[in-house]
Amino acid sequence: MEISVLILLLKLLMKHIFIFQCALSSSSPFSSSSKTNNNADMFALLAIKSKIQLPSNGPILSSWNPSNTSFCNWVGVSCSLLYQRVSALNMSYMNIHGTISPHIGNLSFLRTLKLGSNSFRVQQLGRYHSLLCLQYLNLKVIALSYNGISRGIPNDMYRMLPKLEILYLSVNPLGGHIPASLCLCRNLKELELRENGLIGSIPTHIGCFSEIEYLSIPINQLTGTIPISLGNLSKLEFLDLSENNLSGTIQSSPALAFLSLVESIFVPINSMVEFQILPLMLQCSQSWNYLIIPSVDLCP
Repeated sequence: MEISVLILLLKLLMKHIFIFQCALSSSSPFSSSSKTNNNADMFALLAIKSKIQLPSNGPILSSWNPSNTSFCNWVGVSCSLLYQRVSALNMSYMNIHGTISPHIGNLSFLRTLKLGSNSFRVQQLGRYHSLLCLQYLNLKVIALSYNGISRGIPNDMYRMLPKLEILYLSVNPLGGHIPASLCLCRNLKELELRENGLIGSIPTHIGCFSEIEYLSIPINQLTGTIPISLGNLSKLEFLDLSENNLSGTIQSSPALAFLSLVESIFVPINSMVEFQILPLMLQCSQSWNYLIIPSVDLCP
């Protein structure tokens, strides 16, 4: 009796082991499904290449060729080690013209996208079909500086890119206001909006960027005062608000005591804000604003 029970238990155990092995096989990065997905990445890259105009001696033109080598070795492409899927795409400074193919949304493992200093025809960031495809990805880094993007920062960017950590949109004629909803990108660590033609005031909600370390919004047409909520940015290390039309007086606030800017600060400081609240500050500039500056020279 005991032997028959033991045999039954062994059979059940072997059955579960077999099922578990089948599950592993189907999800393995080396399975046929994974190979199909790898091919999907290659076809997506080739579709991206087909939508852009390249210089005759450009690295993409010669490198992005399936007959040459694995797409993981193509110029500007980085793959994850485990699955050999495209995890980063860096096409910055390649003198590229054209459009961004919607097939970029098929790169389901893509985490970093750098397309800066090219001439992509991306007019409206929020409604451009190719960029809308990115909402299905878990992108953490987007660099689209120097690309002629216009018509403002989308109000729903936080919904499109919920895991975004780094966003560079500098030197694009975006115009419009900084949407208060942008602070709902809870993971954002670096934000650069230099020379974007932005107008209006700095949103009071800017203090919601709990993870922000680098905040650069110079050379715009921002007006009004610097929000006291800026003092909530306890992880901030770099701040540049220079060359705007900011005015008024920076009031003393206990919240500002939490700032520990370890690199640079490019905003003037009021006499009521004592120097010791920024003990790690290395550089300070008044730079092209209209705030009331004290006679005490805190900024060289």
